[in-house]
Amino acid sequence: MEEQEYIESQSRWYSGWFRWCPTSDELLQAAEARILQKLNVPYRACYVTTSQQDKVWTVSFNPEGTKTPILMIHGFGAGLGMWALNVKELSKDRPMHTFDMLGFGRSSRPTFDSDPEIVQETFINSIEDTRKALGLEKFILIGHSFGGYLAYAYTIKHPDQVKSLILADPWGFSEKPADWDKTVSVPRWIRVVATIMQPFNPLSGLRIAGPLGPSVVRRFRPDLQIKFSSLFDDDTILNYIYHCNAQKPSGETAFKKLVLPYGWAKFPMIHRMQHINAKVKVAMLFGSHSWIDNTVTEEMESERPEQFTVHTVHGAGHHVYADKPVRFNNIVKQIFETCDEDRV
Repeated sequence: MEEQEYIESQSRWYSGWFRWCPTSDELLQAAEARILQKLNVPYRACYVTTSQQDKVWTVSFNPEGTKTPILMIHGFGAGLGMWALNVKELSKDRPMHTFDMLGFGRSSRPTFDSDPEIVQETFINSIEDTRKALGLEKFILIGHSFGGYLAYAYTIKHPDQVKSLILADPWGFSEKPADWDKTVSVPRWIRVVATIMQPFNPLSGLRIAGPLGPSVVRRFRPDLQIKFSSLFDDDTILNYIYHCNAQKPSGETAFKKLVLPYGWAKFPMIHRMQHINAKVKVAMLFGSHSWIDNTVTEEMESERPEQFTVHTVHGAGHHVYADKPVRFNNIVKQIFETCDEDRV
């Protein structure tokens, strides 16, 4: 097929896809705008061009703040708007920079390499490119879930830029036990479904549902609307989540290349936890009701208490920053104060 014919065929395919799924770049932009307007915090927004010529959508709150700046990385299937319950408190006296990870939200949705190691490196490089474009020399890095995994990987490679690392219920630290398949009894029907779904992306069902997609989000994630009810009395967050995930599954496909069946990381951080620079303080916040296994991180706290601290946020699940935002914000601000006092 000639190049022009190929481009035209892809254009027709995406055009048909967007007609099937009631989403668009404009609708995602509008959904995000509703969130940002509600926060009542001054901000600047722009696209950062990476070294690979991709675009990373960034929003900086309180850009004139004078204390140590923050860089926030959201989790899988999300966007920068998910920090809505944390922005006002955490950016009171410091710049707070947020961005949509490459392949997610309003950032570029490129075709990632098939090699999972290159995929991981691509994410890390895009974070570094964003850091440079924002002019950050020393900053506090915060990541949730998959964003926490990438934040740790980034800090290993670029320790001189990270003054302190805060991980909110980070994914990908524990290793799949060698005998897991033999010792864990997984119902046969779940194994069959997992095998059938293996070729598909994690959230493909949302897009397959087409015009029913928004209803699918409301049906299966009503908890998200409850979490953000102090800010929104409607389906603003559900609408935002739908438009973040109904478009081309670029980051979703990349994430899948880093995951083993049943959610284990192909490159678990347990093998790299010791590689982080000893000068970087690491704080981890886990929800007491989260499905994330934090055994490994507790071991690190025991072995290197001067560097690692683990906090349990009681009553919170995996979305610890939104389940208990007041408690989460208070713990993080205490870490900020210690970080600001440390002039080294």
